[in-house]
Amino acid sequence: MEIDEKIAAGMISASEIARGRDYWRDHLQDGVRLPTGETATITWRGLHHILDDGRLRAEPELMIQILRQVVEIRTERSDRRVALSYWIANGQPRWGYAILSPSGHVITMHYTRERTVKQFQRRGSLLWTR
Repeated sequence: MEIDEKIAAGMISASEIARGRDYWRDHLQDGVRLPTGETATITWRGLHHILDDGRLRAEPELMIQILRQVVEIRTERSDRRVALSYWIANGQPRWGYAILSPSGHVITMHYTRERTVKQFQRRGSLLWTR
């Protein structure tokens, strides 16, 4: 189901999607430089997939944090890579990950728990670490 259909069905908030779209226009549409020096890009269609994550929909600024706070990049299936993120906010540890295409497009990303990041660390080969 597409995001506009989910809004029409009352499954997600139109105002949260609008806020996410505005944040993308202001901060993400030209790409975000990862700590590796590579630029990760989020397409309009990719943004809508990412905004399916309720935490990212509620706090779209987490998208840029996940990309800027990458601490490790590992191989993932189908020539993709997983960028694992960690940072401290309000005295609390935070984790996230982004799946990147070979060309640097963000396929998906999630704000998550340490356990999920640890699972990714057991898979694939280490490509880069901070």
